[in-house]
Amino acid sequence: MRKRAVVQAARPYRVGRDVKAGCATCFGDRAQWFGGQAQGTAAQHHDKTGHETWVEVSMHITYGGTPRAAAPRPVSPAAAAGFVGLPPKAGSR
Repeated sequence: MRKRAVVQAARPYRVGRDVKAGCATCFGDRAQWFGGQAQGTAAQHHDKTGHETWVEVSMHITYGGTPRAAAPRPVSPAAAAGFVGLPPKAGSR
């Protein structure tokens, strides 16, 4: 059997990925965590609480064109406030 030659395409391309995650118990269908740490944070939140968590991953591939500057990543209100993983306990603030 003959080996096939590997053909390298010369077309320019860009690949991007968006990740968002949340906790169905704490936040319903609203995304609470964004970016590269979203999946891990959702898994850790589930491990700590037993809550059902979810993650959505979207991949974008663009062929051709000129490279664009990376878009700023969205920041959730909770992340901006320093929230990580679990909601505060009642009366803790």
